[in-house]
Amino acid sequence: MSSPDNLPFVIMANGSRVLAHGVGTIDLFPFLSIDNVLYVLEFPFQLLSISRLSRSLDYVIFFTQSFVCL
Repeated sequence: MSSPDNLPFVIMANGSRVLAHGVGTIDLFPFLSIDNVLYVLEFPFQLLSISRLSRSLDYVIFFTQSFVCL
């Protein structure tokens, strides 16, 4: 994880703004990694933006009642 000088603010669900602490890459699967992932210390969950994923990787994403297909 790198810590560039120009990290963005993230707006939390309660409307507060917190500064991202770093940016890095995560591996979802052996064949799928995502770049420019923000590390926000104050956020207790790991979220994935489906629209950002589909734009950055040029994937089609299908949701059904029981699974997700990339």
